[in-house]
Amino acid sequence: KANLRGADLVIFGTAVNRHYHRLVVKGDIKTPADLKGKTIGLPILGGPQDFLLYVLCQKWGLAYDKDVKAQNMGKEFARLIAVTDGTVDGVTSAAPLSKLKALGLNVLADPRTWDELAPYMMMVATRPYLSANRDQAKRFLRALAEAQTYYLTQADEALSVAYDKLGASKGDARDNYVEGGPLLFVAPALPDAQAMAVARDYIATIPDFAEKAKAFDLASMLDDSLVNELVAEGVYAPVIAAKQKLTAELAAAPKTALGQPGE
Repeated sequence: KANLRGADLVIFGTAVNRHYHRLVVKGDIKTPADLKGKTIGLPILGGPQDFLLYVLCQKWGLAYDKDVKAQNMGKEFARLIAVTDGTVDGVTSAAPLSKLKALGLNVLADPRTWDELAPYMMMVATRPYLSANRDQAKRFLRALAEAQTYYLTQADEALSVAYDKLGASKGDARDNYVEGGPLLFVAPALPDAQAMAVARDYIATIPDFAEKAKAFDLASMLDDSLVNELVAEGVYAPVIAAKQKLTAELAAAPKTALGQPGE
């Protein structure tokens, strides 16, 4: 949207290229068809979770903002309260499955498990800044890869940061880890043209952006040169190996290998 309005932003890396939030609904909603005439609570209209709702409506043959309404509701705790007390019919949520089940909510869609791409978390800079600070941007990408490897291989130590520094409950943080959150990391962290194309199609449905979005050259805002340099240096090999190892561990023993969820 910013570039369509005249900005000169460049995507030089990707951390996550999947939708992270689930669509959860009241217990009496069982199928996508039951969403017709319903309202979904979102943190902010026009953001990534609004984009997710649009994608789901397209997938299920529902008209976004006609068959299904979106409502701006802010923080996740407020959204979960709203859906449990009936203020809205569903919400987007990153809460672990154990918490959603305890609240009596149904998971209607879990995009984490899908093949569909989305530009969920990217590294973005202005073109002049990236040109003048390539070494700094490359060091950032390297540090991110090292942090991802640490998170993938040192679960207890990494999760202690979430407990102690971010105020996350031990149960929630552990559950999200066991449910495969770290496996969403993209390695190598290449800018994803396919994911951006999905976003462009969404933006093209917004009247103020429609014509410019349809004609926009996505390649003009993607710069993969720094990531490719790091690939050549072997920086992403430990991340890839750690993802493969954790995938095998979670598949073999998702509850016991990394601790019992639901504390």
